[in-house]
Amino acid sequence: MKKLLSILLVVVFVLSACQVNPQSTTTTTTNNSTTTTDSQTSSCPHVWETVTTAPTCTSVGYDTMTCPLCDKTVRVNETPKLNHTYSTNYSFDDNYHWFACTGCGDVKDKEAHTPDADGICTVCKIPTISTPGVIYDVSADGTYVEVIGYTGTSSVVKIVSEYQGLPVKGIVVNVFANRSDLTHVIIPEGVTSIGESCFCGSSNMMITIPSTLENIGDCAFMACDNMSINVTDIGYWCNRKFSYMGMSYDLYVNGTLITNLVIPNYVTTLSDYAFGNCKSLISVTVSDSVTSMGNSSFADCNNLISVHLGNGMTEIPFEAFKFCSKLESITIPEGYTTIGKSAFYYCSSLTSITLPSTLKKIESGVFALCNNLTFNEFDNCAYLGNANNPYMALIYPTNTMYSSYTLHSDTEVIAVHAFDSCARLGNIVIPKSVVYIDLVTFRACSNLQNIYYTGSEEEWAKLGLTSYDISYATVHYNYVP
Repeated sequence: MKKLLSILLVVVFVLSACQVNPQSTTTTTTNNSTTTTDSQTSSCPHVWETVTTAPTCTSVGYDTMTCPLCDKTVRVNETPKLNHTYSTNYSFDDNYHWFACTGCGDVKDKEAHTPDADGICTVCKIPTISTPGVIYDVSADGTYVEVIGYTGTSSVVKIVSEYQGLPVKGIVVNVFANRSDLTHVIIPEGVTSIGESCFCGSSNMMITIPSTLENIGDCAFMACDNMSINVTDIGYWCNRKFSYMGMSYDLYVNGTLITNLVIPNYVTTLSDYAFGNCKSLISVTVSDSVTSMGNSSFADCNNLISVHLGNGMTEIPFEAFKFCSKLESITIPEGYTTIGKSAFYYCSSLTSITLPSTLKKIESGVFALCNNLTFNEFDNCAYLGNANNPYMALIYPTNTMYSSYTLHSDTEVIAVHAFDSCARLGNIVIPKSVVYIDLVTFRACSNLQNIYYTGSEEEWAKLGLTSYDISYATVHYNYVP
């Protein structure tokens, strides 16, 4: 009997600790819409936070409602899958052509090429054999072949991967320069290099680039207006070995224009400039498999409106979204600790950004010239944060002429170089909630005399600042505002 009584007491204790009583949930589905009614007798006064998952052509949409007080989660308002939206341009490979869904890549109307006498498919207009007029030459050592010229008249040029039994590995300088008559040049797998000024001055052209391409010569795409790049594998483009394209371009995958980019979940890294200057992108979703992005990954994508970052990274790199002038808002997921220098420089349409509670460092110039971004203000300083802490990060003083500033008591991060222009700064109050101050944050403040810190000397020491980093200022510990 005593043992049974002990068990009952434990059960009562667990239920009271959770403050949640048994409850029932009723789910009703009508016209593809799911409604969940929580007939709860819980003492938790649910405060629902709603996250909407939009439908796609492969999955339904729904709202996820979560109560942060008790962690209860319900899924409601289910909406049906979208219809496939097929490109009006053919996708193709060496043997077939087809129409691909712009959302998921689903294929319809896949058929074999039907070449005419010149080897050009009568349906998709892609050549199936080497184009007449392409001039090939064997290397001096006799081990490979390069394209050294083109004298043909066809507007679509296909280069072969093998010539006289040898692999074609390169295209030399100026071969397709100033050829405004060309509409498409197909470079085969195996080619590793494109020479200097190879396509210079050739406008309104598509180039199919192989996954073997490693080197692009200087000015290869200079003055190439309305250029399009076609690749066979988006994963290759994420990790290409060459970097800056040097021109604005539309991106295609197997002939399908990419506007809503979803990084595949087998991709773990994005190279420097991976999608820099890509003007066809409107939205970007970075999968959770991506653990790092290269510098300027999406810089100068001037039609990019929305970005969904994955949960696999901890840093937004240098100039990642610089000059993305149509980007409107962004939420940085929990787990991110650093925003690199000029990451959102001149994102002139950016109106809101949500920072994660894990953020430790904001480099200089991150939000420079983001003139429509809404900041939270306190004592002549602009802050950004999240719903739980709107004053988490001090970005810069709104007026740099004051001699004294008091940081908000919830401040955790001070952006690097935030006070560089504060020539009159003499006194500043810093709360112990601050978790990071960069070594150069106050080095330009030669008139700084007093730092009033609300924490202890031991807590201040953990921030790592030396007397050199704070000029001749005196730190006053355990300050009470």
